[in-house]
Amino acid sequence: MKTPKAVLAAEAAVAAKSAELEDAESAVKRIRAELGAAHAALMDARIEADSALTQCRLVVIPWRGSDPPKSRPVVIVRRTPGGMLVTREIGDTQERRFKFNPHRCVYVQAAEYHCYSRETRELRDVPAEVMPKADR
Repeated sequence: MKTPKAVLAAEAAVAAKSAELEDAESAVKRIRAELGAAHAALMDARIEADSALTQCRLVVIPWRGSDPPKSRPVVIVRRTPGGMLVTREIGDTQERRFKFNPHRCVYVQAAEYHCYSRETRELRDVPAEVMPKADR
C-alpha cells in the first residue's frame, strides 16, 4: 500500500522540527557553558580587584560555646563619616556594616539580629590605620 502524500509531508515536517530542536538544544548547551566561563571570569576579576583593598577577617562566634568560631577573609570597602566600616567578602557584592565597640575594642556587626540567631559577627586583624584614633 502506498503512503499518502499528506503523511509523508507530516513526517518530513516532524523530522525537520526534530533536527531544529537538536540544534537549539546544542546551542543552549554551548551558551550555558559560555555563561559559566563568564561567571568564573567575573569572580576572578572581583577577587583580583579586591586584592588591592585592605583586608581583615570576619569571625562568626556562635551563641553556644561548644561550636568553634568560623572565620573568613573580608575586604574593607570604606569607612563611613560616622566611623563604621563597610566590608564585603572577597569576590562578593553584599556589603556589611560594622561599628566599633569601645568596651571590647573590636568592630561588631551593626545590623540587628533575628531573635533566634544569637551569633556575634566581629572583625579581627583590622589594620591599625583603620582603627579609631583613640585606640592606635
